[in-house]
Amino acid sequence: MTSALSILSLAIIAGLSQSAYAADAMAQAGGKMEFKEMWAPNVVVDRELITGQNPFSDELLAEKLLQQLNSQPN
Repeated sequence: MTSALSILSLAIIAGLSQSAYAADAMAQAGGKMEFKEMWAPNVVVDRELITGQNPFSDELLAEKLLQQLNSQPN
């Protein structure tokens, strides 16, 4: 399945103007967007997908990733 975000990314790479924001494209594709205070760490874990809102989320994202990796059977 091709996501709306992938289509938007390909359009930008191809040099087309951005006619939508990534959050809008994700919402239209059925994604649930979660936002926190600007410049505050925000990480969301949805099964195997771990996402961070901004660069200030890097440490928290790394912690969540390590937790996921350590919880997997060998």
